[in-house]
Amino acid sequence: MDWVFLYASSGTNFITSDNPFFIIPPPDYDPNNFWLKGFGIITPGTKKIFPLSQSVCLCMLEKGNEVSGVFLDKKKVRYINKMIGHHSDQFIIGRDKALLERIVKDVKADKWMKTQRIEMG
Repeated sequence: MDWVFLYASSGTNFITSDNPFFIIPPPDYDPNNFWLKGFGIITPGTKKIFPLSQSVCLCMLEKGNEVSGVFLDKKKVRYINKMIGHHSDQFIIGRDKALLERIVKDVKADKWMKTQRIEMG
C-alpha cells in the first residue's frame, strides 16, 4: 500500500487508545446503499490510520509503493484524535489531562461506554 506519514504540526499531538486503528470510508461511500453496506481494509478509496507516536500517524492508502509525509494542521490532528477516541474500547491515552478531557467530551466517551472506564488524573 502507499504509505503517508502524517506529522502533527507544532503545538499539537496525537492521542492513542486500546483500539487505535481505524478506517476512513471512501469519499463516495453511501451508508444507505443496500448493496454496499460496509467497507474494509481493501475497499478502494479507504484510508487506514494508525498512530505511531505523539507526533506521527501512519496513513495507508491504495495498493502501491509510494512513501511520503505531510504536516497536518491543528484541525486535521483534532479530527484524527476524535476518530481514535471514538473507536476506543476502554482506554484513551494522551499527553495531558486537558487534551484528554476535550476528546472525551467531543466523542462523548464518558456517556457511551458500558461502564465508567474513563479516569482523569
